[in-house]
Amino acid sequence: MPSQTVRPFVYDADVTASGVNERLSAITSRVESLAVPLAGISSTTTIRLCVTGTGWIISDVTYAGADTIASDNSNKWTFQITNATASVNLMSASLSTFTTAITADTAYALTANQNTLPAASDVLTLVCTKTGTPTALTGVAVLHYTLY
Repeated sequence: MPSQTVRPFVYDADVTASGVNERLSAITSRVESLAVPLAGISSTTTIRLCVTGTGWIISDVTYAGADTIASDNSNKWTFQITNATASVNLMSASLSTFTTAITADTAYALTANQNTLPAASDVLTLVCTKTGTPTALTGVAVLHYTLY
């Protein structure tokens, strides 16, 4: 029986150079995470999550809290992921505990849907804005990104 070589993709005359690069990128990319502990945040706070590297695509920040935070429009937390270096938001709209409550020990996803390709050495932040007297934030924020 002849031996066979298994290849991750097939190259043919119809595949352009950029198509090959796209396929290679899909094969060589990997998802990474950075965790930032949060303890007793009780006022409006900007948390510096990280300094980005080369070839990052930001997908989301997930918050996992120790407490359930149900709130009304007068007592809430509002969240936004920002690129402080470029002065842009990564979410088209902030997410608040008034519209989406936080349940203890459950992932609370803040999905980045714009400006997700930071330059190397950009500083990403999580802005937690307090309105009224909501429960303090205690838990962990986890930044998820893909390296390509």
